[in-house]
Amino acid sequence: MASAMNLLCLIFFLALIGKGMSLRCPDNDVSLEQKETGKIVEGKPEWKLTIRTGCFCPQINVTIACNGFESVQIPDPSTFVIKDSTCLILRPVTLLDPASLFYVADTDFGFYLLASTAKC
Repeated sequence: MASAMNLLCLIFFLALIGKGMSLRCPDNDVSLEQKETGKIVEGKPEWKLTIRTGCFCPQINVTIACNGFESVQIPDPSTFVIKDSTCLILRPVTLLDPASLFYVADTDFGFYLLASTAKC
């Protein structure tokens, strides 16, 4: 009897965990991190902006503020588009595959998230 009860509790517990992992992730579940790469281009440091999500669902339409952004090195236009004062990441950002942007400037830029949409 105790084994049946333990098994029933285990099944219930696993069902709760599975349900929790399948819950819809919130929009805007994105973090931005910048670090110097150590590379110097035209006398200026190269920076790497990493865009991550902690969610199981991909984040799409990731839009970041980039008013006044300038770089000696042009960011990859197949993954990153600058329009007016916003920048759009053209591919989904996933838990196991964050997006990256390399740029060259004297200091790190004040990027911040404007919006993203969870696609579950």
